[in-house]
This record gives sequence, C-alpha cells and structure tokens, in this order.
Amino acid sequence: MDEEHIGITRDRVALLVESALGQARVAHAAILAWVEPELPPARRLGAGRVMKLIESGRLFRSEVLDEIDALNTQIAGEVAAGSRQAFRPHDSDPSHGHVETVHDRRAMLLSRAGYQLRLLYMAITTVLDAVEAERLTAKLYSD
Repeated sequence: MDEEHIGITRDRVALLVESALGQARVAHAAILAWVEPELPPARRLGAGRVMKLIESGRLFRSEVLDEIDALNTQIAGEVAAGSRQAFRPHDSDPSHGHVETVHDRRAMLLSRAGYQLRLLYMAITTVLDAVEAERLTAKLYSD
C-alpha cells in the first residue's frame, strides 16, 4: 500500500475516532442527566459501567458495545413501562384519527438517553469497521 493511501485512511479513521469521542461525551452527559436521576440505585449498575468505560477511554472494544447494548435494552424496558397508546382524533372529524405512543416524563427522558447511547454504539462500530477495513485493505495490497 502506498504512503499516500495509508495517510488518507489513517486520517479518515482519526476523524471517525474524534466523532465517536464527541458522542461519548454526549452519551455520558445523557446518562448523568436522564438515566441516573430516573432509575433507583439498584437499577443504575449498567449505567455506571457504561460511564466508567467511557471515562476510561477504552471505547473501542466489544465489551463496551455489549454494555451499551445491555443498557439500551434496560432503558427500552423502562420506556415501555412508561408508555401507552392513545387515540388522537382529527380536529375536523373526531371519528377519524390515529393511534400514537404517549410517554410519561420519565419515559421521555430515558428515551432521549437511549437515543444518545444508540448514536454512540453506531459511532464505535463505525470506527471498528473502518479499522478492520484498513487492515483488510493493507492485506490486499500486500498479497
């Protein structure tokens, strides 16, 4: 692989890492603002593990993805518990309308945190995929 291509690839990976680190800060803040205050202490363990992994700087490991996935599953259950289906009639014809999901305050806050965690999950997998692509590309050029 030529030096120019290596530089471009490494620059691309560096940009992806930078983006993931920024999303990690946002996800950490979301956990502090929306998850920690809304969950009882016994159900905050997963959130604490994810925050420690973010703080440690060891983001780009499969264990981090597993912890984020587990926390998102927990959050999804909490959101479902605080959500219900409601019929919203049209203003012009109350006999017609649509069903929508309505969240209580707690479910809405947890949903926001879950969204930020999903973005972090995607950012980390994008970095890992880019590194793997770089490795495979280098192998192709060397063969």
